[in-house]
Amino acid sequence: MILLEINNRVVEDVLRLKIQEVESGNKIESVDVTVADFDGVLFHISNINGDKAKIRISISLKFYKELQSHGADDLLRREYGSLLMTPPEDGYNVSLLFDLKNLPQNYEQLIQKAGLLKRNCFASVFEKYFEFQENGTEGQKRAVIHYRDEETMYVEARPDRVTVVFSTIFKDEDDIVIGKVFMQEFKEGRKASQTAPQVLFSHREPPMELQNTEARVGDNIGYITFVLFPRHTNKNSRDNTINLIHTFRDYLHYHIKCSKAYIHSRMRAKTSDFLKILNRARPEKQNIEKRTITGKIMNGRKASQTAPQVLFSHREPPMELQNTEARVGDNIGYITFVLFPRHTNKNSRDNTINLIHTFRDYLHYHIKLCTVYESPQFSLSLVRRNSNTTYNFLANITLIRFLR
Repeated sequence: MILLEINNRVVEDVLRLKIQEVESGNKIESVDVTVADFDGVLFHISNINGDKAKIRISISLKFYKELQSHGADDLLRREYGSLLMTPPEDGYNVSLLFDLKNLPQNYEQLIQKAGLLKRNCFASVFEKYFEFQENGTEGQKRAVIHYRDEETMYVEARPDRVTVVFSTIFKDEDDIVIGKVFMQEFKEGRKASQTAPQVLFSHREPPMELQNTEARVGDNIGYITFVLFPRHTNKNSRDNTINLIHTFRDYLHYHIKCSKAYIHSRMRAKTSDFLKILNRARPEKQNIEKRTITGKIMNGRKASQTAPQVLFSHREPPMELQNTEARVGDNIGYITFVLFPRHTNKNSRDNTINLIHTFRDYLHYHIKLCTVYESPQFSLSLVRRNSNTTYNFLANITLIRFLR
């Protein structure tokens, strides 16, 4: 598994590029870039008042007002100081202003801070409740942050722990199964490291901490609970804890999608292997010359365009006998001969009569021969005569022998 970056790489790269343009003495190009981040967050990088040497970086969070109630403004003033713009850009919650011609020598720290703008907005609620836990403050109202549409984060502090609960929506039933596997691995991970936080997962219903609240219930709802102890929330560890926990929802769904993509790729690869095996196992077509019991070659009507057309129907009569008293049944077969003028003219009719009036006997004679000798010289299909006996029936029988 990989950890998602907590910074926004695009914001950092654009700002670094503009600073390098100033340092190298090249012409400074204007910039107007909009960047989407996880959780519906938008960044806007632009120039202010047409001054290409001044870069404004703005961020929009749908849930920023909820963060403000937990001290987001104070934390951002502490982190960014004079870089904060008041008021921010229209349509955005926070804006930073960078004067490219008036930057400190070690500007990499400013670039990193710009990339961490979303993280620092999120950090306010965690720092507030970590302080409550460290000071042993009780009775504080639970923080509720609607960080995504239909998904919510809950933070609650007690003297011995801080509980963070994420609700998340699984859009696919497969996501629920894979998500449960991930949560099980987190539980097993605690056995290997006693310093890891406790992780709980509940499906359909909220955990006990959220009973009798407005927490959603449904088949596609999951709740992930982190129980953070003082070793995770003290001042030496809290920054790392915030870095990891505020991206957990994105981390989970990212790996669910990666798992599905990997499973699909392995399925396609295995299917391709099976097809190769089947193709290698396919026997080559052999042109076997079929003969009658008398030794004559069976080529059927395709070999002789002068032969009459022969049709066979099983169980039901052909179209010509619909709505008549013709019998219907599993042991009934109808053989239809279509005789053309070349078979019925005065020169041919005697031979045609001689052959066709014995056809029924000819047919059953060869059926019995096929049954006794199981001759491979005929193209056979099965037709049931009664419940106890099955005969091999010569489906593409030819009349060339009779009509020559």
